[in-house]
Amino acid sequence: MARVEIVKRINDLEDRHCETCDRPKRKLSNYCATQCEVGKKIKVLGDHLLEKTNSERKKKAERVKKVSQAAVNVEVSKEKYLSLKELELSDYKIASKFGITPAKLSSYKKGWGLEGFSLKKGKKQEALSQEPNSSFQELKSKLSQIMDENESLKQEVETLRSKKVELLDQISSLRSDKESNTQKVANVKQQLAEEYEEEMAKVEGELQKYKELYKTLAAAFAAHLVHEPQ
Repeated sequence: MARVEIVKRINDLEDRHCETCDRPKRKLSNYCATQCEVGKKIKVLGDHLLEKTNSERKKKAERVKKVSQAAVNVEVSKEKYLSLKELELSDYKIASKFGITPAKLSSYKKGWGLEGFSLKKGKKQEALSQEPNSSFQELKSKLSQIMDENESLKQEVETLRSKKVELLDQISSLRSDKESNTQKVANVKQQLAEEYEEEMAKVEGELQKYKELYKTLAAAFAAHLVHEPQ
């Protein structure tokens, strides 16, 4: 049975029975789900709806995972990198076209002997021959990694925001602007809201941590550039 059909059946039972129920006991937290025959049916439907929702959420996560794994497989080569660089694309955009992270692209560039390579007005220029010290190199690597992780966190936040809209739509469909007459529906709402708030708080905490680390590394990077020999 589809989720929409389940919701319609729940609403139909509520309209025909719950709205006109005048039993004082119906206000008790467990009366509808344990003693009322209609309430028991609604509880069964609610359990089925929750199961369907969790199943669809899992399938959606698997589809997203498959799409991520099936990212466009562009050949990663020195020649292809240089041709894209001629178009004055940044390393970040080139890494996206290759389907790899900026840190991974930096590793390829090092193997190609293009570490520090840049272009100015469409012409190739080699970076200064002097190699940075190990401490500075480590800062550069960490900064690149933080930028990559920061982008991932932004995408995760957007995903959570989409989930929030989806969850609110589900709640709106479930309730149809009516108060829940069963504890099960109320539990579904509470569970979904708590899951979102918990995940959102976790992601925002991680994002704030990486922002602070990014600022620290960026400041150290800038300070090093000021004192680096020309």
